[in-house]
Amino acid sequence: MCETNRYAAERLALADSMAKRAVEQLRAAEERVSKADAARVEAEAAFTQLCEQHEREYAAKLESLEWFKKEAFDRVARAENRICKAETRAIAAEQRVQRVELSFKRIEDAVKTKLLAAARELTSEIADRPAAKLKTTGSPVSAAR
Repeated sequence: MCETNRYAAERLALADSMAKRAVEQLRAAEERVSKADAARVEAEAAFTQLCEQHEREYAAKLESLEWFKKEAFDRVARAENRICKAETRAIAAEQRVQRVELSFKRIEDAVKTKLLAAARELTSEIADRPAAKLKTTGSPVSAAR
């Protein structure tokens, strides 16, 4: 019986030792889980912070790009307006040039008509004069004067 008691005591000591080791391992595992949870929470917080930072930067860049886009559209609209006004001025200038050319053509035609009429009149005056007068005065042009 003594041996049985000793065997039982050894087994009890072994069981107690195993239980203590299991408790220590459980505590170590709980500590690792606790550290892992803390690291996970810290990583999630850092990730959330990084996401928020990127979201703010993205929003700022998007806002900037929207402003540049609006500014570009405004510049294009102003340029188109200036082009339209320049085209209108060019058309008006072309019309004025055409009117001036037409006026010059009319003036030219009027001058030609007057010159031709004067030349015809001079020619008829010279033709109507007697031949003797032509010889005394010299040239037909000087006789007309």
